[in-house]
Amino acid sequence: MPATEDYQVHKAEIKIPSLPVGTYLIIASANEQFTTTENMLSAQYVHVSALAWIYNGQDFFVLNRETDKPIQQATVQVWKQAYNYNNSKYELTKGELYKTNANGYFRFASDKTSEQYRLDVSYEKDRLFLDDGFYNYNWRGEATNR
Repeated sequence: MPATEDYQVHKAEIKIPSLPVGTYLIIASANEQFTTTENMLSAQYVHVSALAWIYNGQDFFVLNRETDKPIQQATVQVWKQAYNYNNSKYELTKGELYKTNANGYFRFASDKTSEQYRLDVSYEKDRLFLDDGFYNYNWRGEATNR
């Protein structure tokens, strides 16, 4: 982008060719050599997947994001994300493993209170494991999400 002196935020969109299913790291550089000295670098993970999941309370559905059709027999690995005060960072712990039914449905079963989770969803050669997750609240024995 051309240099400006107006102190305004400027944005640009750059078209990227279609990519096969996978997780990619896009790196941008202020110079063509991508040097690490006196140069600004930026990196962003991008996930390419036909999978999507939606939920309401403890009810989850895995769908094809292009057709909106449910995905039967998708594998869903639940990961609990918790802060470890001993090493001052968040850690993931493997949780339950689910398979979706004919409607792409599974019911998340947890009696824990105030836990944060992430889903690792896979079906055939496609996999979706985002940084986004969901937060489980359990008041009066029933889980709800906000």
